[in-house]
Amino acid sequence: MKWNASGMTLILAIFLFMPIGCSGPPATVIPTDTPTETPEPPTPTATIAPFMAFPTAARPVNTAVPVLTVRGQIKNVVAKTLLVNLVKAVQGISSIALTTRTQILTSAGAAKKWQDLKAGMTIEATGTAGAKGTIVAQRVRIVLAPAPTPTHRPSPVPTVAITWQGVQIPDIGIGLEVPGGWPQGPDWSWIRPGDSGERLGVKWATRQQGAEPIVMLPANGVVKSAIPTNTSLGRAIRYTLRITSSTAAESHVVIMTDARFIDLYATATTDAGLVSLQTALSHMLASVRSQN
Repeated sequence: MKWNASGMTLILAIFLFMPIGCSGPPATVIPTDTPTETPEPPTPTATIAPFMAFPTAARPVNTAVPVLTVRGQIKNVVAKTLLVNLVKAVQGISSIALTTRTQILTSAGAAKKWQDLKAGMTIEATGTAGAKGTIVAQRVRIVLAPAPTPTHRPSPVPTVAITWQGVQIPDIGIGLEVPGGWPQGPDWSWIRPGDSGERLGVKWATRQQGAEPIVMLPANGVVKSAIPTNTSLGRAIRYTLRITSSTAAESHVVIMTDARFIDLYATATTDAGLVSLQTALSHMLASVRSQN
């Protein structure tokens, strides 16, 4: 059989367009003039490890406030600020600050109040650091209380019956009554019998311009009271005072005249002794009369 060119062409066309017995879509014909691109390899995906918390410090921080305990002797207690000052600083602590929550206890554990803290007591305070040299006390224990001071009982002042006698003091032109039977001492003074150290007396001084009656008092006296009063000679001030560095006490009634100060006084070695002389001093004052 001879095939001519047209017949071959027909057979080739039939072959190309015949369905092929296989599944799937027909193959795509890629034009020969289209450049072929080589696909890029996929970008590697980084694997992220789970988050882990690392310690920020080599060792934990201790936030607890240190508790201090000191033992010392009380110098004084300031009620207004509830501050207990110590006689001597202990471990750099010189004062204890109290609060409404501070426990005050005896050595046996009995509850007390801050008012029971007294100078001289030995205490043990536990608390936290406050201002410089101070701790804020959580608990204060009274370790040792000072021995009570023995009550001073002055020896009884001998009772002496006073009979009055009149005397005149020409130098200042006055007369008054003084205890009869009391020995007269120097400078117009009368000493109580019994060696009690008590006496009554009169002294005077020229009144300088601008001077005050307090100039008649002893320099080492501390005035406890000053009460104005009136006498037959003029105005007066009645002073009660304590002599420093001793138990002595005195009472002075300083009369102010135009020319001078006239001081009627009583002195004693104790307060009790002075009390016993006040009535006698008042009698002397009431008996004063001018002789001019």
